[in-house]
Amino acid sequence: MNRLDHKKIKSFIVMVAALCPLIGCASFSIVSQTSADQTAQEFFDDLKKTDEGGAYSLFSEQLAQKISSDQFAQFIESLESQWGKLQNDESVILPFHQRTGESDLIPPNVSKEEIKRYVFDVKFDNASVNCGLTLIPEGNQYKIAWFSFWGSDVYMKSDIRQKMDELFHLSTK
Repeated sequence: MNRLDHKKIKSFIVMVAALCPLIGCASFSIVSQTSADQTAQEFFDDLKKTDEGGAYSLFSEQLAQKISSDQFAQFIESLESQWGKLQNDESVILPFHQRTGESDLIPPNVSKEEIKRYVFDVKFDNASVNCGLTLIPEGNQYKIAWFSFWGSDVYMKSDIRQKMDELFHLSTK
């Protein structure tokens, strides 16, 4: 090999070494978004399997401190008693309106860029409603910091609203 070939190889190695950290940063960003997407989907998958405990395990520490697993299970049971079993969820593009109390459950060290918000069109046997999820990074994955169900008065009967008010009242203290 001549001197020119050695220079080319050396330059190539320097370029690859310089690009590796940049590629790592880009893939970390993709993994983070994917983690949030996966957590949101897992929440609904658990609810479809009537696994309230699995869905609850996706809550952030702050939300889990405000709502007990029993309270969450009772809430989901009341939804199912009125609406039937969860059949389908589909992410939809709707404006996300920050809900009262949501900001109380987001730690101050979480930047606005790290917060992921989703709106889903959720179909039960007897109802079609929306569900909003707010996710924040916690450890090496995203966790649910806030959730909300809303929809038409046809589905949001007074007893469902009461259960939601009771649950969300606890989470806004």
